[in-house]
Amino acid sequence: MRSSIPALSIVLLLSACQKDDPSPGGSTGGGTGGPGTGAGLISSWTPLKPYVDEAITFIGGPFPTAPDAITITSNGLPLEILGNTGTELEVQAPSGTEDNMVVWYSTVVIATATDTAEIYPFYWKKRMDITFFEDNLDETFNGQPARAGDSLRFNGSGFTTSGMTVSINGQPITTPVSVDSSFWCNMRFRVPLSLASGNDESVVTSALLTATNADGRTDTLTFAFAPTPRMDLYEIILVGGGYTFDISDMSSTAQVLNFEVRGRHLRPDLNWSLQGPSPVNGTLGVGGYPHTAGLTFDPASMAPGTYTLTVGGLFGVQIGFALVP
Repeated sequence: MRSSIPALSIVLLLSACQKDDPSPGGSTGGGTGGPGTGAGLISSWTPLKPYVDEAITFIGGPFPTAPDAITITSNGLPLEILGNTGTELEVQAPSGTEDNMVVWYSTVVIATATDTAEIYPFYWKKRMDITFFEDNLDETFNGQPARAGDSLRFNGSGFTTSGMTVSINGQPITTPVSVDSSFWCNMRFRVPLSLASGNDESVVTSALLTATNADGRTDTLTFAFAPTPRMDLYEIILVGGGYTFDISDMSSTAQVLNFEVRGRHLRPDLNWSLQGPSPVNGTLGVGGYPHTAGLTFDPASMAPGTYTLTVGGLFGVQIGFALVP
């Protein structure tokens, strides 16, 4: 299911989640290169694309080491100077700085009394942030809630296209994790049935999602979670086919009627009934929410006549057959 996203959200997401490692080709590392811009002041920096809370080391100089003799800003926001050896300048954004104050890329200006270096664009990594649960892709009508066995989509930033690890309530998700970080910052994965429980689809609890990107950055999100998988019934087939069967022939060769119930996430409490001259009923009794289940009947213990096997009651599936003496 797709959700409508307001135009303002699209703008914010675009700045928050581009490709994980775009080439900072516009940055010179030594100013813009024009007259009086300090083209030789900066030769390189590390990390090349930092997180907003990371310390950044600029290499170059000579940098004046006297207090207040050098300043550095990102889009006008002063960065704190952590260390200065004259050839290496270590800086960091102030504690508590939000990502939108630095944005995806910015203009970094290093200024002394006699020289200025401007680096543009200077690229930043967005923080790891699971923003919200966006969609249950297997729920056709409303995309809610998140459910065991289904494919889920979460929105956020800082996701990496490889190396993501995800867990729900501490249980690792071993199914593939897909990330589209080009524009929309979606993380998708299917919840394994090992997280499923119960037989009541209406039960909704809460679950804790923990995701870690390739850089070791982690975030969590508590979201509504339905532990019972959504069950669907598709059909009943008679293995080997046929409609009319001779009781005497089948009894003499010890043959039985084998039926296969097909669906999705079949539950153990699913009712079945055989209507006819020898009626009987029961439940599937399966475990693990399988997609198929078997039912077997012995004609030797049944009276001749027409029968209808129904699974799932009035809105379930059924098949008919006949027994002759």
